[in-house]
Amino acid sequence: MLETITVEEVRKKVTYDLIALGFSNINYYYSFPSNLDDNTRLICFRTCNTDYHFMKYDNREKTWYHKPGGSAILKYISSIENSGWISEGSINGVELSENKTYFSDVIYLTYSISNTNMSCHTLESTLVKNVSASKDLLIESNVYCDRNYSYTFTASSNFEVHMYDENMDILFDYESEYNSDKSVYELLYIDYLFSGKYYFRINYTNSSSYGNVSLTYKAVSNTCTSLHINYDCDITNHLHYDDCSLHNYLQLYNSYGPSFYKFVLDVDTDDEDFQYLENQFCIKDTNGNIIDKYYFDSDYNKEAINDDLQNEMIVFIPSSGTYYIDIVLPDIDYNSIYFTYTNIDYSSIDFYDNAFDIEFSRRLIDFETDYDYVNKIEIAQYGTYDLDVRVSGSIGYNLTVFLCNINNNGLNEIYVDDIIGSHNISTYSNIVLSPGIYYFGYFNNEANVAVNGRLFRVLSNDNPNMLTAMMCDPDSSYPYGSEVRFNNGSFNNSTITIGFTRFIGFDDLYGVGSLYNVDYDFYASNNKISVSSYGTILAESAGSATVYAIYRNDPSKVYVLNVTIINDNGNNRSIYSSITHYYDYSSSISTYQFELYDEDCPYPAIMDYSWTISTNNINATMSIYGTMSVSGPGTITLIGSYYRNPKITVYITVVFE
Repeated sequence: MLETITVEEVRKKVTYDLIALGFSNINYYYSFPSNLDDNTRLICFRTCNTDYHFMKYDNREKTWYHKPGGSAILKYISSIENSGWISEGSINGVELSENKTYFSDVIYLTYSISNTNMSCHTLESTLVKNVSASKDLLIESNVYCDRNYSYTFTASSNFEVHMYDENMDILFDYESEYNSDKSVYELLYIDYLFSGKYYFRINYTNSSSYGNVSLTYKAVSNTCTSLHINYDCDITNHLHYDDCSLHNYLQLYNSYGPSFYKFVLDVDTDDEDFQYLENQFCIKDTNGNIIDKYYFDSDYNKEAINDDLQNEMIVFIPSSGTYYIDIVLPDIDYNSIYFTYTNIDYSSIDFYDNAFDIEFSRRLIDFETDYDYVNKIEIAQYGTYDLDVRVSGSIGYNLTVFLCNINNNGLNEIYVDDIIGSHNISTYSNIVLSPGIYYFGYFNNEANVAVNGRLFRVLSNDNPNMLTAMMCDPDSSYPYGSEVRFNNGSFNNSTITIGFTRFIGFDDLYGVGSLYNVDYDFYASNNKISVSSYGTILAESAGSATVYAIYRNDPSKVYVLNVTIINDNGNNRSIYSSITHYYDYSSSISTYQFELYDEDCPYPAIMDYSWTISTNNINATMSIYGTMSVSGPGTITLIGSYYRNPKITVYITVVFE
């Protein structure tokens, strides 16, 4: 039994204790206070003749808890403003009321606690508090994410730190150590902490010491908070309670440049009524601004925010760099929560297997029903196309379909259209696409209708024109390849010996787009040959290959040439250059850059030969890159053994005068 004590006397004693513990903003009320915030704690108490009783308010649950002597913590089941509190207890798992009633006024007391809020993204911060002589300071640390944290305490005098969990069970007792470099007493604590509340009780070891204690705290590592491509990021234990919701802020560093990427939020919960709602995740830049999900100059745009019933979306990330994913979920229990971002589907288009097929087409969207769908396409050659998009039926909203590529300003729209209502087909004709990367897809498929997209190639010349208008080394009035110059090859013939070249020409009898090779893009069907931008074919290995020439001004005009590559079955032989290379010798010039010409050899690439030098009157050297050095004026002979065709040796005369 206690001596009679009034509720006002209890208030004064509690206030004194709170001040001694370093709490601030201590206020009391005779009715429930309305000014609670995240840093404010609320207790209440009342007395009877021989006892007093406390309750603690949980602002998150909006309920009161108390602890009768000898029992577990209980939730108060009656209205706190009733005429009297009936003492409750719990014995062997059975709750019961006792014969003690608290009948005084109820006093509500609020105070601000010194605390640290720790989460995945907590940067280094410092809290400075004063510790009185012979008194303790209590600091609360709210940990919202399971991870490593660092706490560094410093003071001018020796001190102790005692750490407790939320049940006030002791976790450790440490004494500070003197740091002679900083001339302070210091204690560093780093540990992996699980979500919950922790408390640090700090006091000076000498009862007469007093003064400030500084606490510097931070999150140590970024475990499960940085988003990596094609990796499921588990954020189940990294949710922060914020305004009646659960919140996480993921960091994404995009190192892959501008492109579309797919983002997915995957929630597993026992709540059968759970639905993905609008604004449960969005993508932000480093300034905290929501970026565009897509933006086209024709006023097609939308922010990167998920819609109702949508847990995934495709977003255009405009550049490499850091972005953030803001996730907000309802405050319920979750079995797991994962967030991922991945590359989008990829395909390529070329003519090699369909050179003669006028009906050649590529299905880019194959009856997809996703909310968003984008296909990344690599176009290998110039081409003219018709684009055809169809949906499975009538729709009552705008389904945006598009074809675009990327330039320095972002998305460069080639075609954008809305399909709506009974209009379930969209066609765009004669699109000229140059080689490069494109994106084709749709957004906002709210009803998940099936979408089919096809790209048709358009050809304006018929098969005979395609097959006969292009030829090798037409006659001596055209430039012609080394197969004719050095290997007894005949004009207008498509057979090439390994290591030699032929030159492409066009016959104006077939009404070709142009007679000039610079107006075409040339492509080889395989690695048996290579083709230069000027139309020179180099034979690489024996077999057959096809050359395609696409007229740039009208890519619907495509020309085809089949060639045969043969092994060199002749004897070892020498090729003597028909020209002499002259250089002006000067003692002040240390090196000269040698260049090969078509007239010198089967193929003019210096590194395709192993070079030796023959000379009588001067010293000379040459690197594999053609950099020459000579001791004086004179004449040398360069002798090149041809790697591509070991039966060929090239001789070139070089004069320094």
